[in-house]
Amino acid sequence: MIANRDHMCGLLGKAAKKPSALTAFANFLVEKCVVIVDEVEDEDEARDLLNREEERGLSPHSSELAKVTIVSAMPPSEQEDAGRLVEEAQAQLSADNFSALLGHIRLLKLRKRSSRAVDGELKQVFEVNKTGMPFLNNELLPRARWMAGIIRRDIGTGDARKKIAESLRTLLWLDHQLWLPAALHWLDKRGDAHPETPQFFSRLDRLSYALKIASIDPTEQEYRYLKVLSDIDRCNHLDEMTALAIEKDLSEDVLSNLRSRTFYAKRCAALVLRRISININGDRDPGPVDGVNVTVEHVLPRKPECGQQWMRDFSSEQVVVNYCNRIGNLAFLSRKLNNIAGNQDYVVKRLILAQSATEFVLSEDAHRADLWTKATIEDRGERLIGILLKPWGLSP
Repeated sequence: MIANRDHMCGLLGKAAKKPSALTAFANFLVEKCVVIVDEVEDEDEARDLLNREEERGLSPHSSELAKVTIVSAMPPSEQEDAGRLVEEAQAQLSADNFSALLGHIRLLKLRKRSSRAVDGELKQVFEVNKTGMPFLNNELLPRARWMAGIIRRDIGTGDARKKIAESLRTLLWLDHQLWLPAALHWLDKRGDAHPETPQFFSRLDRLSYALKIASIDPTEQEYRYLKVLSDIDRCNHLDEMTALAIEKDLSEDVLSNLRSRTFYAKRCAALVLRRISININGDRDPGPVDGVNVTVEHVLPRKPECGQQWMRDFSSEQVVVNYCNRIGNLAFLSRKLNNIAGNQDYVVKRLILAQSATEFVLSEDAHRADLWTKATIEDRGERLIGILLKPWGLSP
């Protein structure tokens, strides 16, 4: 503890000229740091507990801290039953997802963003000091079950279940859960047997990807999902929910990024290519880009060498820059084949792409071209964009 103190004091001394750094550190201490007290019966048990924690290198997860905060605030007569109910909810989700669920419940209650500690705020807004059982029975447990079903892609029955599962498949690829409160709220209000539930998830999926591809700021995305929550409350039919629609400005931003000469640098690039792959063939998901089994291949290399056919077909380094990162120039290869492909001319790369044709539909698609020119990249790009947008009812 003393060594940690001295280390922090040293860092703070260096940061003294930056008040913003000191403020950030103070906020971190206030908002993120907690004191954990493990109470045991005797000294031997305390030593055993300490040894187990040191051996495993584990510390209590934030979900456990939230449980303690909420349950301990309830009337003593409720705490034993409350602990069992929280554990029932925890058993259905991973620790991370349980923590995320608490945040979703807060958002659904407050209908606004908050930077306060979620467990303390839940304790306050649901007044668990008076009684916490309504919160547990009406808020936590039902939504834990819905969230577990969403993660398992097990919502609804029959044909509806298959359609919902397809939407959840791609929603769960996203690197955030901003869409999840809307999904939980729909299920809470309408249920999985509602005839419009499959279409709701389809439109939620479309909106989530449109916001991602258009590079909408995460804060603005949160506000958009809050509007979806309001629409669920006020609208009787799905077609009345304007927040789920793709308006002209959003559609134009989507197309602009998809057609960008720097598409590869967009954070959505790998996700879009994966999505296009399953739109071509739903049974051939390449999986996420992991740098080993799946990498993004630039058919036209980013730095072709002088004397190669590439420099005759693309005339200058600037023309290469204008085309190499476009969506029409990209495919998937394993890292091993990507390294072999390197800067090879298309006549060689075409053979390498053919080797991966059975594994990656984008490689199969790319190797069909007889030549790889500016026109090839432009035409293929528009075709791939069309494949992406058509299931969403959008047009290039």
